[in-house]
Amino acid sequence: MAARRSPYFNLVELNSDGIPVLSKSLKKAIVRRQDSPKCYDMNASIYVWKRQVFFGSDTVFNPATRLYVMPEERSIDIDSELDFSFVEFILGQLSEAKEL
Repeated sequence: MAARRSPYFNLVELNSDGIPVLSKSLKKAIVRRQDSPKCYDMNASIYVWKRQVFFGSDTVFNPATRLYVMPEERSIDIDSELDFSFVEFILGQLSEAKEL
């Protein structure tokens, strides 16, 4: 799914002096996140490799890597109780919609 936060606009890291700086920079500054390059959240749902490629590389990305963009409602990481409550809410809304 398209990322809600962009490393070009609103994701920061601390530099060696402890000062926040953008995670990625562009030659031309942007004023709105919507104007930044498209970025995607990895939801860890689908990975497919050939065994020799997987074990022969030290990164999950290589020239043959492709992106599958999933709908946002099917791309929710459950990392906290709030995330779980959000998913319960969505499922409840889908159940109510089916009953109508």
